[in-house]
Amino acid sequence: MIKVGKVSYLNTLPMFYNLSNYEIIEGHPSELFKMLEEDKIDIGILSSAVYLKDKDKYAYLDGISISGKEMVCSVLLFLKEDYIKNVYLTKDSVTSRVLTRWYVEEILKLKPNYVDDEEKADTILYIGDKAIKEYSSKTYKSVVDLGEEWFKRYGVGFVFALFTYKKNSVKSFDKLKEDVIDSINFFYEKLKNNSLEDEIFKKYAFVDTNFFRKYFLECLDLGLREDHKRSLEIFEGFVKRFGLT
Repeated sequence: MIKVGKVSYLNTLPMFYNLSNYEIIEGHPSELFKMLEEDKIDIGILSSAVYLKDKDKYAYLDGISISGKEMVCSVLLFLKEDYIKNVYLTKDSVTSRVLTRWYVEEILKLKPNYVDDEEKADTILYIGDKAIKEYSSKTYKSVVDLGEEWFKRYGVGFVFALFTYKKNSVKSFDKLKEDVIDSINFFYEKLKNNSLEDEIFKKYAFVDTNFFRKYFLECLDLGLREDHKRSLEIFEGFVKRFGLT
């Protein structure tokens, strides 16, 4: 049975909504990268920067990603003050860390300190469910949607994660790709028909129904098209510049 790494965030729900006959192992993107390296999973939703840093070693399932449309709504930079001097970068996603450095250093032309203690930071990167929860707290001076900033600059959605596997794997993932796409389509059909199970909303009770719909219909793009691949090509330059921060 193929071992599939699943990111433990709301954004992966459609991919796994109707997926069976696979061993599903959960973790955040950085944990899944370690699991793939140690052959504890065969394939997983990994930060796009991992693939871009070592394309000779890794491949991905074409047609599937976790990307933003314009906004992404769950990769957010929270500012406690009107300035950016001390920045805390979550350790959960290398892609989001590189993207933050792109925004702060390339776009804003700043050279902040990067700190390991978020209590000492005036600017904090959160991703996934944590970012969504923090945004609703309304306790920050301002919040920057990093996916939206990327779109403003380049006119393409940012690709945060890919279904990544090692090129030397002897396993075929063709059926998995088909099943994941079917699961995504089934989820969106039920979402648009207002026929998702109540248990789904209970499980993700930290978001209300309106945001749930907005998130999947207006923020996330789970496909992978030519414009996404152009976005990856642009981001590859910053991965090379900043490394796996």
